[in-house]
Amino acid sequence: MIQVINKGPFHGITFHAFKFNIVHLFRIMFQIIQSTLFHFNK
Repeated sequence: MIQVINKGPFHGITFHAFKFNIVHLFRIMFQIIQSTLFHFNK
């Protein structure tokens, strides 16, 4: 599977951007969950 991606035209750039986007989304979701929990605890 990795070799198929590496043979593609955008192999490294798209894969790293995809991984970075997932991490960024998780961070945003975590911040939203934290802020909502903080508001509910008050």
